[in-house]
Amino acid sequence: MINTLNGWMLFLAIMHFVGAAFIFLGGCFGAFGAITLLAVNPLWGILTAVQMLLVLVLGVGLVAEGAMLVQARSALSKVVASDVDDQKFLSTAFQRLKFFFMLELVWFALNVFFALLGLVTALVAPEMAGGGLGGLGGMGGGAGYDPGGSW
Repeated sequence: MINTLNGWMLFLAIMHFVGAAFIFLGGCFGAFGAITLLAVNPLWGILTAVQMLLVLVLGVGLVAEGAMLVQARSALSKVVASDVDDQKFLSTAFQRLKFFFMLELVWFALNVFFALLGLVTALVAPEMAGGGLGGLGGMGGGAGYDPGGSW
């Protein structure tokens, strides 16, 4: 049973590391976009740069979660191989798993917060979401947008 758990923990750790690599890649490309956006619109450039820093923090969190899973897996493997220090190895494994699940709880809470913030922003102030009058890149109006031409 522990060997099966170890296999799943290794799979999940690898998925965290792969996901973190893609997040780092996206954050780096987004940072280049933020730098170029600074010349066009400094406020949006700064906001995009802050967003990319937060994306990189998310990547670091995924790496930390993957590391906790690898450490917990290692401790559980030692439980299977040892008959003497089972309690010590189990304690280490559960400490690492506790940290892993606490990080998952933080990511979940942040996701819920930003989803609700985006929903409220889209409902209350559609201009801020880019869909209304005067929004940056909005498709439904704004200064100078005349899809049908005027007579």
